[in-house]
Amino acid sequence: MSSLYNFRIAIVFIAISLSSQQYETHRTNWTRQDIIQRLYPELIELLSKQTHQDFWNVTQLSDTCRNDSVRYLKALVQFIVTTLGNETTTEWALQMFDASAKPPTGILQANLNWLGSFSECLKISVMQENNKTQEAFRGQYCTASISAKPTNETNSLTQSDSTSMHMLVSLGMKVGICWPSTCTEDQLQQFINDYLETRKTTGIGVTIVPNSCVYDKPEEYDGSYIAVIIVYCLFGIIMIVGTTVDVWKVKHSTNAEMTTDSSVLNRVLTSFSVYKNGKKILNTKNPEGTLTAIHGIRFISMAWVILGHTYSFVAAVPIQNLSDIKNVIRELLFDTVLNGTFSVDTFYFLSGFLVTYIFLKEMRKFHGQFGLKELFLFYFHRLWRLTPAYVMSIAFTVGLYSHLADGPIWKSFVSPTVDNCRNYWWRNLLYIQNLYDVNHMCNGVTWYLGADMQFYAVSLLILVPLYKKPIAEIGRAHV
Repeated sequence: MSSLYNFRIAIVFIAISLSSQQYETHRTNWTRQDIIQRLYPELIELLSKQTHQDFWNVTQLSDTCRNDSVRYLKALVQFIVTTLGNETTTEWALQMFDASAKPPTGILQANLNWLGSFSECLKISVMQENNKTQEAFRGQYCTASISAKPTNETNSLTQSDSTSMHMLVSLGMKVGICWPSTCTEDQLQQFINDYLETRKTTGIGVTIVPNSCVYDKPEEYDGSYIAVIIVYCLFGIIMIVGTTVDVWKVKHSTNAEMTTDSSVLNRVLTSFSVYKNGKKILNTKNPEGTLTAIHGIRFISMAWVILGHTYSFVAAVPIQNLSDIKNVIRELLFDTVLNGTFSVDTFYFLSGFLVTYIFLKEMRKFHGQFGLKELFLFYFHRLWRLTPAYVMSIAFTVGLYSHLADGPIWKSFVSPTVDNCRNYWWRNLLYIQNLYDVNHMCNGVTWYLGADMQFYAVSLLILVPLYKKPIAEIGRAHV
């Protein structure tokens, strides 16, 4: 794997740490410069005068990015070459090197997420060379994806190197890079592409993960964040007022007074009462005529959905023992996870069953009358029940979601969802998001709401004829 090893050293973000055993064996004969020349040959070459002229000047980088990148790599060599690393003025370079990814343990178990140290990189602050009081740049953490590229050109790799490299990257490697913040994602990508082309490296592709580069800077709050905070605070105030009014009425009003007081303002306020709604949510009594078996099916299905989504979300984060999956999936109980998609079928059954049950019950109650008013209420009730909470969840995603946490993969993980909700929120409100590309869907899990609403919209084409002309006495069943 010498080619992959050299590639890691040259770009510095997948670096081999100093081999202590090799150093101990030869420390009486090797100088520190000898160790550098032997372990970091391409790093030295990258900084040589000829390479600097032929490569760095050709690379399409901004002057600031190019100068700071060269300064970083030269400072790194200077620190290592200096006896025992006493040169404290370049210690920041070693910190950036230390924060970048290096091969971890468990590679044979497919540990392909080499994230380095996110927090160490963001703490780095480098001052200008001629002005020690003014900051030149900070440590910027980026994530790169390394994947295999089909190619017939393997001149730069031996057969064993090519096979080993492809085995490692065929599943997709993620590596952390700590680099000067004066370089943008595009500039860093350009540097990598130019270097790979200069070295005629084939068989692998390196891509900076979009929206993955982060450095320590003041938090930015846009208009959507402020708007969502204001709306949430207003609803919070209404909940406090509604709960206060509700509790006061419970303690100071008789049952008759509470029954007769039906003003619009009172009903609106108490509809937001935590006390009133909490009692309803936590009430375990079943009204007469309740289909109690539905609750059991709903609970089992919900537990099944949560189990399946737990494993699907875990698959999106770094896993150190990916190769053990082949053993886990052979276990009998894991079939519940592998077949978790069928849990959605039970929700479709519940939704269809309850719609049919309630519709036939209402039609019998009103002797089959179904005019424009009933048609309007049929759809309006459904939309009014789902849409307000749905809008609040979309607003949360657009304004607050990206501010909840931070980490090496957080920004690249949440950015696609936030961007999709900013651009395509209207699809969700029309309940048609499942008809578009899943990669452009706001909150991917909401595909079910779109599909369920569409089934509900066409359900009357079956329910009305079913009531008018029952099939196998279904429509005449006692409901």
